[in-house]
Order: sequence, then C-alpha cells, then structure tokens
Amino acid sequence: MSVRFRKQTSQNIKRQLSDLKADIIFTSKAVWGT
Repeated sequence: MSVRFRKQTSQNIKRQLSDLKADIIFTSKAVWGT
C-alpha cells in the first residue's frame, strides 16, 4: 500500500462521514421540523 493510496482512502472516508453527518442533520431537521 502506497502512502498516496492511504491518504486518498482516508480523504474518501472523511468525505463519506461528512456526507453521512449532513444526511443525519438533514433528516433530523426534516423530522423535528414537522
């Protein structure tokens, strides 16, 4: 495994986590907004 690959993977994971967090926030806002 190259360092570049690991770095790219961690960036992808962070991006997925931030997307997931955004989905959770959006969903909770939609739920609590009703």
